[in-house]
Amino acid sequence: MKQETIKVEQISSCIRTREINTHFVEELIKSIKTNSYKAAFPLSVIPAGEGFKLFNGNHRLAAIRKLGIKEVSVIIQEPADDDQLMKRAYEENRASETALPMTFLDDAENVTKLSKQGKTLSEIAELLDIDLSEVSRLRGIMGLPEEALNLIKNSFETKYKKLQENDSKSFQEDFETFQTVDWQLGWFQSILPLSPANQIFIVKRILEEKGKLRGGRLIQECKKLREYERLTQILEECLNPAVQNREQIISEISADIYKGIYSEDYLRQRIDALNRKAQNRLDCGDCLSIIPTYSDKSIDIVLTDPPYGQSFVSNRRVVNNEVTVPIVNDTPEEAFALLDKMCGGIKPKLKDNAFIYIFCSIKTLFQTVQITSKHFGAVATVLIWDKLNKGSGDLDIWGESYEMIVFHKIGNRRVNNRLDNVIRGIPRLAHSDFHPAEKPVELMEYILKNSGSSNDTVCDPFMGVGAVPIAAQKLGWNYYGVELVDKYFKITKRRMGI
Repeated sequence: MKQETIKVEQISSCIRTREINTHFVEELIKSIKTNSYKAAFPLSVIPAGEGFKLFNGNHRLAAIRKLGIKEVSVIIQEPADDDQLMKRAYEENRASETALPMTFLDDAENVTKLSKQGKTLSEIAELLDIDLSEVSRLRGIMGLPEEALNLIKNSFETKYKKLQENDSKSFQEDFETFQTVDWQLGWFQSILPLSPANQIFIVKRILEEKGKLRGGRLIQECKKLREYERLTQILEECLNPAVQNREQIISEISADIYKGIYSEDYLRQRIDALNRKAQNRLDCGDCLSIIPTYSDKSIDIVLTDPPYGQSFVSNRRVVNNEVTVPIVNDTPEEAFALLDKMCGGIKPKLKDNAFIYIFCSIKTLFQTVQITSKHFGAVATVLIWDKLNKGSGDLDIWGESYEMIVFHKIGNRRVNNRLDNVIRGIPRLAHSDFHPAEKPVELMEYILKNSGSSNDTVCDPFMGVGAVPIAAQKLGWNYYGVELVDKYFKITKRRMGI
């Protein structure tokens, strides 16, 4: 090892342990102009071909070249391979007397560079003389978003900019004066597990508070952010894709999560409510086409009043054609064929434990039971709805003041209470301006309340003007409803406010 003066142009290459800091180079230029270049601070080189390779003094060399200095003092050391040179350069740049101390970002860049060269973490730790755990953390730092890295880099450079502005004469003396944040590698143990957005957020917070956000406070802030991230992930994973305005809802709830409004239980309750609402379906069309679109095993209860096969036209009153027109598919042949196909189509959509309620009259009971039993097994019982007054029908015979409801039970489902199978106290509607065979919403509520809970989904393939989905809506249940006639479908939606 010897000290000599060589021509600057003889330095043909260099090993860099960090990026050139332009502000520091400018400060060196000012110093050299004022005091001239001192041989007391020689560059470190090794022979390389006909010239030399620099491994320490990159900033000084950059300043010298900008000033057009032709000769420079150097220490010529023994030739070595790149790994040995890297180690030497790293040691010299980390020395306490170095004018521009290395930062952990410089260390992180070196770790990344060496890793890309195929070196293992253990080899990097040995080469840079740092702990293996520190190598892992440094590599993680370079995975920070570019915005966060730039913010940290800029915070290191701020002091040099201020020194230039203030024309400081003693760079080393004022080094700490302008340091905005005393960054610590240990802080990143809490920062690195955060999402990229939160990594940027917390870096900005640290800068805004000039490094006062550290230690226990920093750990708690990062812990809180990780919890918010976990809740946001639950929201994104569990919120049904069918939820209307899903992205907007996620954005609004996420904002509230970060305000600390949501616990996990409260969030899951909100998600459950939104998902239940999203599962609700009202379709206008043929139920035989709509039912196949339902998910298998998605229905807990079928509650429906199908066409009776009686070509219904009321003889009691003729108000207008809106009410007294015949019910669609209400000839006997059409009605029973439709019921048969509906039962076959809806069976795979039923959950393993389900109830089926199908309205009929005494005149259609036999055929109804034949059809439903074929699909759902033996009838559990037949409910009687005492309408309290006779309905419309044949004026030549006794008026019927009741209707029957064929009840099937699938699996181990049980009613909530063992009530009488005769339903009393809920009169038929005296008249309806909506539908000739409209059932009271109160009746549907009564049946549903004893059949399940708010977690259940009820389906009415022949919903008419919506007594079943309206009852489900009032109870907070999920519902599927189908109506063939557009006029009745629109009435249902209007009644439900949707």
